[in-house]
Amino acid sequence: KKLLKGSADFFGLNHYGSQFAEFDPITPGAESTYSKLTEDGLMQGQSEWLYSSGWGFRKILNWVKRRYNNPPLMVTENGWSWPADKGADEGAMDATRVAFYANYTSEMRKAIYEDHVDIRGYFAWSIMDNYEWGQGYKERFGTVYTEYNLGPDPDGPTENNMSQPTAGKQWRRRK
Repeated sequence: KKLLKGSADFFGLNHYGSQFAEFDPITPGAESTYSKLTEDGLMQGQSEWLYSSGWGFRKILNWVKRRYNNPPLMVTENGWSWPADKGADEGAMDATRVAFYANYTSEMRKAIYEDHVDIRGYFAWSIMDNYEWGQGYKERFGTVYTEYNLGPDPDGPTENNMSQPTAGKQWRRRK
């Protein structure tokens, strides 16, 4: 235990949204917390679990500061989802994503300058749209629009142009 205490270089935090919790003495909720969660009044992203709450972000940053004696903190993931069926023009005019990042980064700035939280870095999820583990290509998290022209690649390296050969396959071909 002694060797572990203070041995981390920084605290990494993934944060996307917050919820309100209300005490419920009858039914244990998720993780046996005896609370009922609600997102009433919060802006929702495309993801069913994502609700915007910049003040909640500031609260968790301050909680980490108090709980772990203000460690160097890196926000390793934070982002907003958008429906994948929207085109590039609509994606460029994504007011909800702009509001999300403006709200979250302004609350992070308050945590740094007013609350003195030792935040060393912030990484938005993500720079470009990608395949999301839970939803595939149904939602977008990228700050840059990615055209999903899925299908055969006319410039692909294989007969059906659907896949990239592995390093092992390329090595076997050269023999």
